[in-house]
Amino acid sequence: MKKTFIFIMLIFSFCFGETVQTAEVKQNANVAFKELAADTAKWQKTVSENTKKINSIRSSFKQVKNLSFLSQQVTSGGKFLFEKNGTGHRLKWQYTSPFVYTILIDGQKITMKDGNKVSSFDMSSSRVFEEINDIMVRSLNGTILSDSRNFTFSIKESGRSLMIEMVPVKGTPLNEYFKSIKMVMDTGDFTVNTLTMTESSGDFTELTFTDKSINGHIDISEFRVE
Repeated sequence: MKKTFIFIMLIFSFCFGETVQTAEVKQNANVAFKELAADTAKWQKTVSENTKKINSIRSSFKQVKNLSFLSQQVTSGGKFLFEKNGTGHRLKWQYTSPFVYTILIDGQKITMKDGNKVSSFDMSSSRVFEEINDIMVRSLNGTILSDSRNFTFSIKESGRSLMIEMVPVKGTPLNEYFKSIKMVMDTGDFTVNTLTMTESSGDFTELTFTDKSINGHIDISEFRVE
């Protein structure tokens, strides 16, 4: 009888101890979640307020694509232009190495130049292109961190950089194509230094922006594709 009582007490002690520990873990998790939510809200406001001041960006870029069926990464680069205008925005990707290729996005219109061939189409005809462009623009105008409908966020400050990881919410269009999207943002001027998009397959594209000029004059002629 005594042995049975001791055995029952041991089980009770074990279960009670586990319950207390679980409650403590849950409490710590709740505190951490609240702190994370507060930190995310802080950065949402800070990033949004500062990127509103950015009207134009001129920079160089390097693009690295890692494809599972290739033994080596594919590297290219060129010039990048961004400008806000009265109706929205303009972005121009001018690849200069190892090939010459231009992509101009003006509102909902996309114009491409490959060699001497120039073609145009509406953004809505390519859902993936539309989503990627939307991510890029919202990263530039600071509203990306408010998109809780499409992403869950992880934000970490490191020196002058803000490390942002965005994981597409299940059931959203982006979740079909991307596993995660990571940004490294410069907290000095709140522009994106690095943007890494990892696809569901594990393949990824990394864009690195250097030699950035913020709010300098960009002549309208630089956005022409002829």
